Amino acid sequence: MSYEKDAKKYKLPGLKDIENVFGLKIDEGSSLRDVFKEIMERFRDAKNLIEPVLFIHEGSSPCCFYESSVLGKEKKVYLDLYKKIMEIEWYLERIYFDGREKSIAEALKRCYDVWRNEVRDKILEFAKKMEDGWRNYKGKKNHTQPYLG
Repeated sequence: MSYEKDAKKYKLPGLKDIENVFGLKIDEGSSLRDVFKEIMERFRDAKNLIEPVLFIHEGSSPCCFYESSVLGKEKKVYLDLYKKIMEIEWYLERIYFDGREKSIAEALKRCYDVWRNEVRDKILEFAKKMEDGWRNYKGKKNHTQPYLG
């Protein structure tokens, strides 16, 4: 069954709304499960964007050390965002393995609201902060990796 038919059945956002909110391009003939997988991937992308900047470790890329310093006191804001994304990611994994159509539909509604109201603007803000940080980077004398032990 196509997403549009399921959207009517479960009162889900339309495909164009999903595309606009998540910044996706979804084929018209996509199923409910296909759309669900795309949304799962979008949350995973958000996690992968902020995780290396929040959690510096011995093997971190050099750019992540600088980017982490760009966050400054706002690190907690993005840590809270990361926690929300991880909560949703594990929720989506549970629903994926549950596999029931009704569960998937409920998850789509929840994820649509969470992304629109709690995640999207913060991810864009995070990316802008990193962009500005690199634009304004002047380099440091004796810039060394902090001790992580």
